[in-house]
Amino acid sequence: RDSKFVVVDLTHRNNGAYFEEGYAMGLGKPVIQLCKTGVTLHFDIAQKNTILWEVEDDIPEKLCNRIKATID
Repeated sequence: RDSKFVVVDLTHRNNGAYFEEGYAMGLGKPVIQLCKTGVTLHFDIAQKNTILWEVEDDIPEKLCNRIKATID
């Protein structure tokens, strides 16, 4: 509840990750989605802007750029 924003990696289609994203959204928190290229996201959130990555080494730079661009 106290977080300024939430980062969720949906690569493994973990139900807990989807729950945490929904909870954060319900609280009005910005949510940044990550997912490995080629994974099909659940239809409820597939339309959201998602950071796609090929290898885990791609994540830090892409995530940092998204945080700088979208979080106050």
